[in-house]
Amino acid sequence: MAKKKVERDRFTFFKSYYEQYKELETDKQKVELINAICEVQFLEQKVEKISFKDKLLKIIWLGIAPIVNQSVTGYIAKYGALETTPKQGGRQGGNQGATEHKEKDKEKEKDKEKEKKKERENFSLFNTFLLIPESQKIKEIDLYIEDLIIEQEFIKNEKSFTIDIKKKLDNKDPFQLEDFEKWYLKNKSEELKENYISKNINENVISDIYPYFNTEAYNPNDKFIIWFNKDSQNSFTESFNNYEEIKQYLELQAA
Repeated sequence: MAKKKVERDRFTFFKSYYEQYKELETDKQKVELINAICEVQFLEQKVEKISFKDKLLKIIWLGIAPIVNQSVTGYIAKYGALETTPKQGGRQGGNQGATEHKEKDKEKEKDKEKEKKKERENFSLFNTFLLIPESQKIKEIDLYIEDLIIEQEFIKNEKSFTIDIKKKLDNKDPFQLEDFEKWYLKNKSEELKENYISKNINENVISDIYPYFNTEAYNPNDKFIIWFNKDSQNSFTESFNNYEEIKQYLELQAA
């Protein structure tokens, strides 16, 4: 007999959720994201069971999921173990048809997990963390963890939390690499925007600078994108593989 499920009547809606929410293009996407966050935070669904058909939502969720999961894990650690219980009642036992249905559901879940694993493995091949020079990496990791600690609701031991995150990054955990990359690219894009928005390169105005995950169609090699002449007929973009490349380009060309 299953134990009574731990109830939760509130959670902190972090600004990072809202920042990702604003990147979505349609109301349908936004509703699906909010539903996913609420289902996990209110303990109706496990974070690894959340999946999306929409490509942009998949990318957004990869960035949010570690934060959502950390919040839930902290809550459960503080208030008790989680035991999932069915939302609807039913008869005990069952029949052959029900058993076959369950087996099909298990196969579907396995296929989804395989697809997610493949996506993360492919993503990690191009991950920014692996490309940052070692002389800069330590500083960036420390800043990343500081921001994570600020965002978390329940951290019993910051030292243990820090060690755990560093270990995951060192072991190239795909989930943590994805989260680090989104944090890093977003911060670096904001820094570049502060210095170069509205400047000119060969008579073309820099309208925006943003990370690849702000676009639905993307190449994992292209980490940063500059948008020139926004809202004009001469609008176009330039892509860059890493921070050093785009920084050098802007320093030499922008006026």
